[in-house]
Amino acid sequence: MHHSSSRVWLWLAVAGFFPVGLNAAESLSQAWSKALATDAGLAAVSLDTEAARAGERVARAARLPQIEVGASYTKMADAPALSIVTPEFAFVSPRIFDGDDFVMRNAQLSLPIFAGGSLSSGVKAAGAAREAAEADERRARADLKLAVAESYLGVLRSQRALRAAEASVVALEAHLRDVTAMVEVQARANTDLLASRVAASGAKQQLARARLGFATALGHYNRHLGEPLDRVVELEAVPPAILEATDTTLATLQERAVRQRGELGGLSARADSLQAASRAEFGKMLPTIALTASYQQLENTVLDREEFTMVGVGLRWALFDGGQARHRAAALRRSSESIRQRRNELESIVRLEVQQAQLGIEAADARVALTRDAIAEANENLRITRELYTESLVTNTQVLEAIALQTAAEGHAADAVFDASIARLRLLKAIGEL
Repeated sequence: MHHSSSRVWLWLAVAGFFPVGLNAAESLSQAWSKALATDAGLAAVSLDTEAARAGERVARAARLPQIEVGASYTKMADAPALSIVTPEFAFVSPRIFDGDDFVMRNAQLSLPIFAGGSLSSGVKAAGAAREAAEADERRARADLKLAVAESYLGVLRSQRALRAAEASVVALEAHLRDVTAMVEVQARANTDLLASRVAASGAKQQLARARLGFATALGHYNRHLGEPLDRVVELEAVPPAILEATDTTLATLQERAVRQRGELGGLSARADSLQAASRAEFGKMLPTIALTASYQQLENTVLDREEFTMVGVGLRWALFDGGQARHRAAALRRSSESIRQRRNELESIVRLEVQQAQLGIEAADARVALTRDAIAEANENLRITRELYTESLVTNTQVLEAIALQTAAEGHAADAVFDASIARLRLLKAIGEL
């Protein structure tokens, strides 16, 4: 990636186009901060991440003891009594419940001992789902930052186009005044005046389009930041620290992208989550064992006490469910394999994105180098052509062409600078470092 001198020239070129006060100007870092704080799409993704973290806490809590308490009050029309009648004797107890009503209270603690691996697999599935959500949030942040950077540079580009259009109008009107003066003394034909007026009118139309383009670009930028669409703001040039790209080989950049891209991490985590969920479903076909302890209180007048405590071990085993758990496990496993295949496909796309971004930087840097001298040459060509025109050594058409060449040269140079900036930002996005 290319030479530090080119990047320094790029920075100076951009700064030269936009000499604004640093205290009043808005920086790209400030724009990112505003967008990250106000973007509704990113906020929604962040809430999805919080939901996934809560889901993981739910899965972990399933392995902890569960405590339940309850109470009830019952009123009877006629309280029952215990009646025992045999050939030898008959016994009728007092009413079991005093006053035809009773209160029952209970508390129970249960602790899963063995669940066929479904609980531990559920925790792994929820943890992988949380990792996937976090990866999605990183991807959403990077996408938003790139979109903001592109709209930021779009404002700078349209602002440069506006100033270039204004400069073109000034240059053509100055030439029109010269031609008018020369035609008045019959030093030039009237056709030169007509052609100059047409050129000046065209430049004014281009200026109107440039103003519209600037207002449109500013509206897109303000929307990303949650600001009023008609807000007018001065923007700083993108600092070299953001545009800096080290001399790193393509293979190294591609490996960094594979490790760091949120999309790839998210798909891998989703595949792991589905794989763990498949194991959890399989575990439901195995027996589950739980330890239970309970306390109960029953108001009565017959039993020797009102409070009871007990401890036990329970086993539950669904011997046959029609194959539901087995089929659900198979479906989840196949879904996991499908996502892994999508992840492998996306990896090849990511590698291609990195290559294209690097090629874009190289092409833009080459254009920057080529246009470096073009502006000076175009300015000199315009100066000489104007001097020759005053001496009647060149035609009016040649002067107009020289003005157009000078405007085009400045436009090409600025476009190369902005394209180089965007290409570097896209490379940072492609390798997962934006």
